[in-house]
Amino acid sequence: MKKLAIVGAVIAFMLISASGVSYFFAASPMDEESKTFVVEKGSSMSKVAKDLEDAGIIRSAKFFLMIYKARGEKMIKAGKYRAYGNDTSFKLIKKIEAGEVVTAKVTIPEGYNIKQMAEVFETAGICSASDFIRYSKDKAFLKRIGIDYPTAEGYLFPETYVIAEGLDARDVISILKKKTDSVLKELNWKPKKDFSTHEMLTLASIIEKEAKVKTEQAVVSSVFHNRLKIGMPLQSCATVLYALDKTIPHLLLKDLEVDSPYNTYRHKGLTPTPIASSGLGAIKAAINPAKTDYLFFVAKNDGSHYFSKTYSSHLKAQDHYIHGEKNGFNDDQK
Repeated sequence: MKKLAIVGAVIAFMLISASGVSYFFAASPMDEESKTFVVEKGSSMSKVAKDLEDAGIIRSAKFFLMIYKARGEKMIKAGKYRAYGNDTSFKLIKKIEAGEVVTAKVTIPEGYNIKQMAEVFETAGICSASDFIRYSKDKAFLKRIGIDYPTAEGYLFPETYVIAEGLDARDVISILKKKTDSVLKELNWKPKKDFSTHEMLTLASIIEKEAKVKTEQAVVSSVFHNRLKIGMPLQSCATVLYALDKTIPHLLLKDLEVDSPYNTYRHKGLTPTPIASSGLGAIKAAINPAKTDYLFFVAKNDGSHYFSKTYSSHLKAQDHYIHGEKNGFNDDQK
């Protein structure tokens, strides 16, 4: 009996010691509240374990790998992760297997162009602006995701997204392109013989930039549709600004002479590509314009527009709203 008691005590001591050692190696040695680490694409868990040990996030790479193998060596997911001070090796392994990456919430406003989007994603820590811009113009990559044009401009839907930090720019672009595809599918959009998806998105982008008052989008669309039907230049200031690659409050006459296929004062028809990202309202307006005979519009002081059917009426509206002339003008659209 005495021998059995001694053996039991030894076993108990060994179990307690093993449990303590296990807990020691499982517990994180971090003296900070949290640290981030990156699991690169194609990395092995051995590489991850060594990186975590070197970063002071885990105590033992060997113990970490032992636990990982005991769990069945599941697939690990690349990405940026956050380790907290109370995270054990067990918990970190589960995070990496489940792909619980660090995410950021970003909002792309309607009417943003590629450069503006790139800045948003870089500021949020998702991807570099230079990579986003570069892949937005990479023809081979764009063709793989269904964009057979030299730029992704206009094909990336503006919305609020929750995206993993450190994601490859190509993955980010693909996410936004898939959202555009989803929106068009929900609208039951079908390209027509004389109005392709590319042309529709191009027109929608011009409407997005011109119609600051959203309730006017369908009417602005009607003006452009009417002009296209009769072969009249669109004469959109927004397209000239895109050609100039600048943001200025007012265009000068010399700006309208810029030699660019995006200058719709000099070239008839639509621009070669969209000039910005279009929101749902602008896309709907491009597909279903209001039924009007308007051919002209001029901006009022409140951001809305006065629409005219004739050039003489348009000139009077310009004199009134732009030059402030009191010419007996009657705004019958109030």
